[in-house]
Amino acid sequence: MSSFEATIFEGGRALSQHSFLVRQLHTKLQTILRTGNVEIDGDSLDVPTVVAVSCHGVTPTLSESPAFIQRINDSVALLFRLIEEGNTIYGQQDRRMNRLV
Repeated sequence: MSSFEATIFEGGRALSQHSFLVRQLHTKLQTILRTGNVEIDGDSLDVPTVVAVSCHGVTPTLSESPAFIQRINDSVALLFRLIEEGNTIYGQQDRRMNRLV
């Protein structure tokens, strides 16, 4: 452990900051895997959530928060406006988006 790295004590054991953070992330992943609950809310995405979904098959749900739904709707409206203006989206111009309306 470097001299400038803080030492954290957990259960009477000294852990480096890195070890402490890795342990926290692992604990969160284990909790997600145990509960099978991942809610996408636009604010709280982190490494354990990505690992749970991408490597362990946990199925995420979308938040039903009115603020989150409004952010999605605003993003879709912006995307449609940019496409309508002829902008290139995601590397290519694609007018198929109008079928989603």
